[in-house]
Amino acid sequence: MIWESVAAGVGVAAASGLSAWLALRWVWDRPKLAIPVVLGGMAFRLVGVGGLSALLLAFGDLEPLYYVGALLPTFLVIQAVEVVAVLRRDAAERGESKSP
Repeated sequence: MIWESVAAGVGVAAASGLSAWLALRWVWDRPKLAIPVVLGGMAFRLVGVGGLSALLLAFGDLEPLYYVGALLPTFLVIQAVEVVAVLRRDAAERGESKSP
């Protein structure tokens, strides 16, 4: 059950990261919607991760310590990658707008 718990934690975090990436790809061409989509998407994903985790731990045969031990670091790394991607995209757009 240990490896299943680890895989489930990584999978839930990866699904959250994938949804964040898809939302960012969609919103990059719609700059007026960037803040609502990023903040709303983050709130939606946190609720989704919490709800899915509660269901998996309540009804699944997972080890909570290993599940959370895999979920949290994976989620944080993906969150950091998301922030870096947004900052790089913003810097690239600002650099392009300064060119004649």
